[in-house]
Parts: sequence; structure tokens; C-alpha cells
Amino acid sequence: MTSRGSDASLERRTFLSASSPHSEDAPPPSDVQTRARKSPAASPLHWLAGLIAVVGLVVVASLLHATENSQSLRDDQDVLEARDAFNIPRRLARFEVNQSVLDNLDTVEVAFEYKAPQPAFYARDRVAAYCVSAADERANRTPSLHEFMDEVSTDGKGSGVVQIGPLVNMRCSWLLRFITRVDEDDKVLGESELLRFKRGPTQPLQVHLALTEKADEMRVKWVSDNVSTPVVVFGEEREKLERVERATQSSYQADDMCHGPATAVAPRNYRDPGQIFDAVMTKLEAGKRYFYQVGDEKGEKSVVLEFRMPPAVGNNRLAEDVEGSSMSFFVYGDLNTPVGATDNFAEDNGNCGTTMQLIREDMERAAADPSKHRYVAVMHVGDLAYAMGSTYIWDQFGHLIEYAAARLPYMISMGNHDYGFLEGVKKDPVKWPSHPTFEKHGTHGHDSYGECGVPSEKRFHMPDNGNGVYWYSFDTGLAHHAVVSSEHEFTRGSPLHKWLMDDLKSVDRSKTPWVFVYIHRPLYCSVAYSGDYYRSLMFRDELEQELADHHVDIVFAGHYHSYERTCPVFGDRCIESPSGKAMAPVHLMVGSGGYKVDDAGFYRSRWREQGFLEHGYGRVHIYNSTHLHFEFVSDVERRVKDDAWIVSTHDWPSNRERYPPGYFPAQDIAGFGAAVMLALLASYASGANFTIFKMASKWKKLQQEDLDPNVLPHNFTLRVLRHHPDTSIDDTLCRDNNISTLLIAPKYGLFTEEIEEYLLVRRSARESQLVTAPR
Repeated sequence: MTSRGSDASLERRTFLSASSPHSEDAPPPSDVQTRARKSPAASPLHWLAGLIAVVGLVVVASLLHATENSQSLRDDQDVLEARDAFNIPRRLARFEVNQSVLDNLDTVEVAFEYKAPQPAFYARDRVAAYCVSAADERANRTPSLHEFMDEVSTDGKGSGVVQIGPLVNMRCSWLLRFITRVDEDDKVLGESELLRFKRGPTQPLQVHLALTEKADEMRVKWVSDNVSTPVVVFGEEREKLERVERATQSSYQADDMCHGPATAVAPRNYRDPGQIFDAVMTKLEAGKRYFYQVGDEKGEKSVVLEFRMPPAVGNNRLAEDVEGSSMSFFVYGDLNTPVGATDNFAEDNGNCGTTMQLIREDMERAAADPSKHRYVAVMHVGDLAYAMGSTYIWDQFGHLIEYAAARLPYMISMGNHDYGFLEGVKKDPVKWPSHPTFEKHGTHGHDSYGECGVPSEKRFHMPDNGNGVYWYSFDTGLAHHAVVSSEHEFTRGSPLHKWLMDDLKSVDRSKTPWVFVYIHRPLYCSVAYSGDYYRSLMFRDELEQELADHHVDIVFAGHYHSYERTCPVFGDRCIESPSGKAMAPVHLMVGSGGYKVDDAGFYRSRWREQGFLEHGYGRVHIYNSTHLHFEFVSDVERRVKDDAWIVSTHDWPSNRERYPPGYFPAQDIAGFGAAVMLALLASYASGANFTIFKMASKWKKLQQEDLDPNVLPHNFTLRVLRHHPDTSIDDTLCRDNNISTLLIAPKYGLFTEEIEEYLLVRRSARESQLVTAPR
């Protein structure tokens, strides 16, 4: 496609006089100089200057005519202004885009070539992409130079081809400009025509399903520009979509959110998110397959899509399923990897693109051979798009998940990058207070960069039996799923805690023997971040007892961008029956969906059975009321890298004490095991002052044989505090025997003479504190 310029001021910058005697740094001639040249008194050779000017005009006209007959970089400007030519002594011989009509997610190629080699000027050249809305087109408004949504470097070349895309249909047309840098100013050398999408701004996209609170319904949401009659049409045959449900629609504005950058109206911050449509297909039968389309009743519709309803509650498989097949679902958190608006957000390169590609392959295999696994849902455990104030990233995310989400219910929970618990103080879609427990300890409460849950709450609609997208529950086959927010107040007595307890009490284990809880921040995780580890203890203090008492089988989490699987654990102890049955919840942290890996390593812990610092996702296969198989699929190795069978009759004793008499709750973390204890003993032998307490305030002196964690006596709780002459540690920490205190880790290695930091964690999270000792 031939390039053009639509703005006269840009066109004048397109063609540059190659014969100009002025250097790039030389200023254009002033009006005084120009008048002097025209005056007979200025030079006896003024007739010669006139002759040169005539020749110059002839040359320029010839060049313009030749270019017009081949490839024109301008549209209607016939005369090149000498002043602009002096300003920018360079021009393009070629600036072409290979197509002007786009399908959604097309990638275009932009070819460019300078008229004459000028390598000194190439380093800061780039192609900028502008998203021009239909309203701007109607108003004949051209984006200003710096209103681009993305830009791609030409890598310092004088000619070549730049790839732009995949280009998402964001309800706009794309405009491309070739920009160079002249004396710290950006100048446009070439501009494409508008690249328009074949199906226009009303093409329904970002389709995703969700279960509702009713077993015979399926919700569908999608995004497009405004249409007259938004509907979903559906039926049991692809060619007979005879049932129709009308959709509601909503959107959100910049000032609906909490603060910048989310509230800043700019191409790379807030831009019009389109209309978000919401329809519910009703009177559906369990296990049956349905076909559907969404869009405008009289206009643009999506392709025909399909889904299958989950098995009826209490059943694990459909009538046509063979014995031994499973009801399955996918689980992961922390998925998206934000990139530029024209970058390949779904690239199969070992992160989020690979996760979704491998899930697609799993779904295609299961569809071809449902005798093994029948997938019924995708569970995304928080941190969805990582948009952090950029609307275009939500558009990309909707396309990233669409293949799976348009065919399986896509169920979400809220993470810190979706909500940001401190951001909701002034505005919150559920009018909820900030998080006092977290606030006290100053924990990252602005991680959504001002979005404060608004885009998540608008774009997703979960079952209406709790508190919107923040907490809710649903059933599939033999499983009950309870989803809660880790970004709201969760302590005993809070509405979230009360709701969760009521929900777990209401479960009919004869129908749904398997019970799963989803929460973004984990209760058990040994990734080496002391602050987040400390917060996991807070969650345990408020939730662990109740989850065990209600016989929750698995707690799924994310937050850490890695994978970790525990044993069946309660009160820091692995608890299984002699036959290997789980006697406590298993904690599965699958925050490995695609955002950059947390590579800090792991603390030592007695309850971690496996962990990987890499991307991947989980597959859960429920075979019957007692047997479940979990698999972790590595994105890097593209195979199952860890798996475990969980066998449970879901009837372990309730009301067990988390830390019974005689149990030492050792974390074995970051040197708390034998190595740290040996270091402590060495320091103790050298004269350091330690205080060691028994729970009953009786003193016990450590013996050499006590230092092996495998033979550590379990009749006392250890509390260790090193007294440093220069520290301001309050000695009352040592004298308080009502709450056991556990030394987690020094921040920098084992104990030395220059201890920098202790993290002292009491079993009561409200009284924990960080103690720093100076060098």
C-alpha cells in the first residue's frame, strides 16, 4: 500500500531538498536575509541568484513529478517549502504498509527506505502507531505527534521492514507514522493512510463465559462499540440458534477509578474501554453441548462458539463418558505479561502466551478424546491482566484468554494488582473499607495503580451469591468451589470471614465431597520474601483452623510467580493417615501463569513437597469422591513436571489444636534448621546472651543433641532473642510468655557479629514486629 500524508504540515516535512546547501544545524534564512538577496544593492550578481533559483525550482518540480508517478509520500502539496527543507535535510524514498484493511490480530509490515544514506540520523528513528477512534475520524481530528499508543524502533537502519502487531481491534483505526529526531525535536517523514478493521468497531470480541448461582445458566460477556440490540443467540445445533436472550451493557470512565495513572486520559492510560455486554443463557441442561453467537441482533455477530454445561451436581461424569474418565479444570494465577500496544502479547515464548497455547492444546485433545478428561472450567486465582491503569492491556488480555474463556467458564478471584486494598478508601465498587490488618504493616496497597477493582468488576460477572467478583461460590459435579478476596478484611468477624464460614457450613458433602478454596495470597508458601511470608502467617492465624475444621481439601493460591505444593498440612505439620490419606488441606500455589518469575529461591520448610521457580499451570482431575490427581505443566519444558494424587475421605477430626502441647512449630526456614541453630550455639559459646523459654516459663538450656531438628524435643516452645549492645530491642519481648515467638530469619545469611535484621513473628499476627539491629 502506498503511503500518504493527510496533514499539510506533515506533508511539508516529507520531502526534503537533497540539493540544499545548508547543513542540518544551520538555521533557515531570515526574512532580512531573503530581502537582501532580492535587492539589487545586495549583490551585483542578483541575476545569477535568480537563475539558480529557477533551475532549483525546475529540479524540485521534476523530482516531485517523478515521485508522484511512483510512490508519493504526500497527497496534495505541490510545492516543497524551502524553509522546511532546510530544517530537515532528509527524506524517505519509501514508506509503505503492506495492507490497509485488517482482520482482528493481523500483523502488518512497514517498509521504509531513505532517499540518500544518512546513518548519523538513524539511531532514534521509529514507527509510531496511533489508535484513531471513529469519533475522531468523524471530527476529522488527526492525533498530535505524541499521542501515539506505541512505537517500534527501526534499529538504526536506513532501510528495512518493521513488523507491527498483532493489531487488536480496539474499536479504532490504526495510523502509522515514521518519526525521526532533529535537534531534540521529533519530525514526521512519512504517514500511512488509516488502517481499518474489516468488521469495524462493532465486531464483538473478548468473549468469555461464567457460571452463575443457578445450575441451569451460563453467562456470557463481550466487548464492542455501541450497538442497537445486543443479544446472545444459542441452541443445541450449530445451524439452529433459535433461542435469544437480550444483553445489558455498561462501561466505565476514568473518574470511576481511584487515582492516577488509571484516571489519566491518554492513549497509554485510560481510553474508552468500549461497551461491555452481559447476557445469560437460561434453562440449560447439565452436561449438554450448546452453540452460541453474540453481537448485534441485526448486525455484527461473533463466530459460532460452543460450550458444554458441567455435569449435574453430585455427578462426576456424563452418561456417554467411559468409566475412569475425570471431571477436570485448569488453575493458575498471575497470568498476563504486559507489553506495548502493538507487541505480540500472546507470543509462545515460555510465559502467558505459552500457558494459553498449552491449555488450548489440552482442550483440543480432550474434545477429540473425552474418554480421559472433560474440562469444565478455568480458575484464575487473581492478578488478571496487570493493566495497572492501561486500558489497552485489558483489550489484549481479553483476546489472550478468549479461546479458553469462550468455551469454558472463566472464573476469577481478585489479586493485589486487580484491586489494591488501600486504593478503595475513597472509591470502591462494593463500598468496602480499606484493609486495617494490612495497613498496620504497610503492605503494598496501591498495586493496581489506581484501578481499585473497577475494570475487573465491570469486565467480569461472577455468581451473585456473595459479594460480586470479590467472594462467591459455585458447584461443578462432585466439587464445591469457594472464592474469596485476599485484598479485603479477612479477620474473624469481618463480613468476608462470616460469609466464608456460612458457605462452608452449607456444603452438602454427600453431593460435593470435594471442597476447594481460592485466595490470591497463599497461607502456605516458602518463596524467600520475608514480608509476604509474614503475611501468610496472618492468613493462617485467621483462616487455617476454620478451613481444616470444615475439611477443605485444597487451598489454591497465586501471588508468588512460581509453583509450590505442600503436603496435607495443618499447624506447620504434615498430617496423613498410615494408609496415605490426606488428613488436612493441601496448599497449591500456582502463581506461575505468565508474569515474570519470582526467582528469590525458597526458604527451607518441612511441609513443601515440591516447588519450581518457573512458569506453568495446573490441571485438576477428579475421578470420584475420594481420588483426585493434580498435575503441574511446565511452560518451559511443555510437559507435566510435578503431579500428586490426593486421596481423602474428607472426614478428619475437627477442632484439632494448631499447635498442641509438646509440639515445636519449627519453620525450618532460612537457617532456622540445624545450620542456624549451630550458628546460634557457636555464638552462644562465645559469650552472646540468649534467653530460652519453655511455654510454662521454665528454663531449658539447649544441649548439643537438641540441635538436630529430627530429634528436637517437642515439650517446649523455643523463643530466641540475641541481645546486642547497640540495639533498641525491647526486652519485654523476652519476658512475655503468653505468646510463643518464633525467629524466622536474619535477612542476610546466618548469624554473625553484624546482624542487620531479625523478623520476629509471634503466633498472634497483631503483635508481630520487625526488629532491626544496627551494625
